[in-house]
Amino acid sequence: MVPGTGLAECLILVRTGMLLCLVLLLGACGFHLRGLGSATDNQIETLYLTTADPYSQMSSQLIRQLERMGVELVASGASADVQVSLSRERFSRRAASTTSNISVAEYELRLEVDLTLSRPGKASGDPPLTTPVMTLSEESVYTFDNTSLVGSNEEESLLLNEMRRLLVEEIIRRTNSVVAQDAPLALKP
Repeated sequence: MVPGTGLAECLILVRTGMLLCLVLLLGACGFHLRGLGSATDNQIETLYLTTADPYSQMSSQLIRQLERMGVELVASGASADVQVSLSRERFSRRAASTTSNISVAEYELRLEVDLTLSRPGKASGDPPLTTPVMTLSEESVYTFDNTSLVGSNEEESLLLNEMRRLLVEEIIRRTNSVVAQDAPLALKP
């Protein structure tokens, strides 16, 4: 104990020291919050994007996220590290459960997008490598309240935006893996 300090000050120092040790241990073991990872994990420098609907919310979210990561979107596939092709974004909603009086109690939402990734060959003369069409999907279930239609519609809208965000993250993860890959493309959908 340091002369001239009280017990309360010593306890604060001990708690601060323990908290600092905990933070250092978590950082040392590789722990990080869920998300796209750090900027150093990004393997994509240039990207060529084709979409069935360039003004869709999925395309807009993907472009915004790529720009935040510092990826340059190019006008030609020949000058890109990777080509991303999005097609057939599909949204469906179905009744997941009903109440005793046969009204909907829960809805299941499903959002799907078809993705194809291509990259040029690693050495000159190598043919470009292309993945088969992959269908990425997200699902969510929410409770429907027929007494509060506005609230239920807002909840559906929020869930749909979250599902789009998760799909954009998945597209970027898969794109990063294609750019970093040396072997021929054999990604599992």
